Amino acid sequence: MNILRKGALILILSFSFTASAQPVEYIDVDSNTTTGLIMHYCGVGLMSGLHVKKNLLLCNIVNVNAHSAGFNDYTTLRNGMHACPVGTAMSGHHVKNNVLKCNLPQNKTLDTNSEYVDTNGFREGMHACPTGWVMTGVHVKKNHVLCTKLN
Repeated sequence: MNILRKGALILILSFSFTASAQPVEYIDVDSNTTTGLIMHYCGVGLMSGLHVKKNLLLCNIVNVNAHSAGFNDYTTLRNGMHACPVGTAMSGHHVKNNVLKCNLPQNKTLDTNSEYVDTNGFREGMHACPTGWVMTGVHVKKNHVLCTKLN
């Protein structure tokens, strides 16, 4: 598993597609979007972990749908928490307003039958889904994340 800070992202992108079949992740500390709502999001890829108090995201470098900048979800509920619609995964989160930025993976699929509520997964200093899985939902107060396998 390769974990990198965002500053090394360009170097890793070329490495991840040529030398490694394993997912490559990085810790995003500062990407924000201003399309209507300032929100922390993965500069590249989908979320696989979250540290709310430190405002950190663990991001899985996977191509997202090139025809979509993603969308904000305000209302979808699944498994007792706010979640992206089935078939999409989290690429960002606004904790205070409980808004998710959701996106479709490109050239990969989400195994929606594998989705489960993770209550204690921990990697890279934050609550995270297992390696190769992405976040599809979150319940901040309970510190639960909804994880789905990325195929």
